[in-house]
Amino acid sequence: MQSKTPIRHRDIAAIIEAKDEKGNRLPFSATVFTHDGRLMKLENATCTSSYHGGTYNLRLENGQIRKVHGALFTEINGMEVFV
Repeated sequence: MQSKTPIRHRDIAAIIEAKDEKGNRLPFSATVFTHDGRLMKLENATCTSSYHGGTYNLRLENGQIRKVHGALFTEINGMEVFV
């Protein structure tokens, strides 16, 4: 599958924080770096909260909440994220 057009880190917030017409957060898929440098694939994650410092609390499919900094995203919804 061919990747969509790459996007900048500053543009990922619009995807992560997107809501539907009822105000519910929209799910997204992403690949992020973990604290130990491995890549972790997120499927159907939703944002529970975000902070001006670029940190997001994400609810994963299994219900787990993970805090992820925006700079650690390498891909979101099939689009490569670049600096």
